[in-house]
Amino acid sequence: MVPQRLSLKLLFFLVAFSIQDAGAVNLRFNDESYEGDLSAEKEHHFPREHRRAQFSDLVSATKDNDLFLDHSRINEGEVYLFKNRKHRHRAIPVIRTGSRFSDALTFKEWMKNATKARDKVVKIVLRHTDVVRPVLQYLYAAQDSFESPILLHANVFRLSGTYDKTVDPLILIGSAQKMLPDATISLGWNDPKNVTNLRPSQKRVSWRQTFHMLNYINHISQPLILSMRLSVAQKSVDQLLWLLGMNQTLSVVIWSDDLDDDLEVFNVLRLRSHRGQNKVIFDLAPRHRKILEEKGQLPLLRGEYLDADWLDMHERSSAKPVLSKTFQSDRGIAFLGWSNSFLLGKKRPDDDAFRPLFYSGKVLFLPKKGLRHISPLEDSGLSIQLVDPDRVSEAGDVDGGVQILIGYDGRVYLENMDPELEQAYNRRSSGRLLHYPCYGFRVIDRGWRIEVDVWTDHCEGFHSHHLKTASSTSLRLETPIRSRTPRSMMVSKSGDGELDFLVQQLQRSSALSPVISLALLGIASLLLIL
Repeated sequence: MVPQRLSLKLLFFLVAFSIQDAGAVNLRFNDESYEGDLSAEKEHHFPREHRRAQFSDLVSATKDNDLFLDHSRINEGEVYLFKNRKHRHRAIPVIRTGSRFSDALTFKEWMKNATKARDKVVKIVLRHTDVVRPVLQYLYAAQDSFESPILLHANVFRLSGTYDKTVDPLILIGSAQKMLPDATISLGWNDPKNVTNLRPSQKRVSWRQTFHMLNYINHISQPLILSMRLSVAQKSVDQLLWLLGMNQTLSVVIWSDDLDDDLEVFNVLRLRSHRGQNKVIFDLAPRHRKILEEKGQLPLLRGEYLDADWLDMHERSSAKPVLSKTFQSDRGIAFLGWSNSFLLGKKRPDDDAFRPLFYSGKVLFLPKKGLRHISPLEDSGLSIQLVDPDRVSEAGDVDGGVQILIGYDGRVYLENMDPELEQAYNRRSSGRLLHYPCYGFRVIDRGWRIEVDVWTDHCEGFHSHHLKTASSTSLRLETPIRSRTPRSMMVSKSGDGELDFLVQQLQRSSALSPVISLALLGIASLLLIL
């Protein structure tokens, strides 16, 4: 009996010890609660609404209404992961304050101090992808304990020809939207140590890179900031202005230090003169700031803007794996991926079917990186159709009208699409240009005849070799008049979805505006009197 009692006591003691040890483990895990996956708790946890970072919280304005970043209004900390041999399976987020991690504060301790001043913005700089989820999980769990607006910054884009590590934008954006939807997201580019040795082509964000960025920023509903070094920004002005003209929640911060190039005054003044709702904020070194403050504003150049008030966007959902969407900005319209949308000109009640209408613009073709074959090549490009707006379906199908195709390879077609075309009219007219990324075009709709001129041109923001001799072609085609209602322009994409393009400076005008018509009428009356 004695051995049995001893064995029972020993078994009871082992069970009690295991339960106590398990409770200690659970207690320690709860203390570091931000290390777990808390995204699943969003279904039954109602996050506290925090004040978002406003421009007034970040900047100070000058007498010329320039916006400069005010660092006194920001508590900033760079977050890294600290690992050691003892806790090699648990990485602790720390704020780097010096060369030794042992002297650094943990992220939790730093947040308690940084959020004491409620009037300051807390800027959290994330240097590695591994630190994103631990930081956001802690902020999600502790969001009831602070009221300060949060600004999350990470370098997620890479300059051409550089190989510095960047933060995964999908993880950052996805985690921020789930766990901290009130935070402002700031996305930057990698900062190579040899920035002074980079070629001019490497200090530039191309149109193809700009369109690639849309894969990440397309679905962001939070306030978004693009942070860019001065040497890169002043060589990417057209791309930045296009993004600013497209997204009203987007702002740009341009910063510099002693390693940056000299100020390119005209390009920086173009950014400074941006008059949209979103802002361009400067954080410049003293020598760059002094030059900028001595300069004035540039006049408004209307030729740079695209007046799209006369166009209506019609878009369908797409199941394609690549981003297929039309992005409209006051600096141009981008057609990306497969064709799933079109732009249709609005009716004007004062239009006359027999008054000529003039259309003009430029198209910049940008095939996706690594593309070797376009199919079908002869039908891939910009499609312009002159149609009766009442005969256009919701899917973009048109019964009749005239189609103009400016192909990627330089082919140009002008075709009567009327299924009941009389034999007196020619069905098609065609021409050919030298293959070049950018073409300018002009279309005149005279009702009974269509005139098309296409030529090689220079598109804004595109740097390529210039042709020694320009290439051009002109097409003419007589068309039947089926109605007294004037035709509307329909702009869409045709052919391969691996070919993207950007339409710039698209304009519509009538041959004689009412003011000019009245002036000519007055002159004619005077001549009759004399």
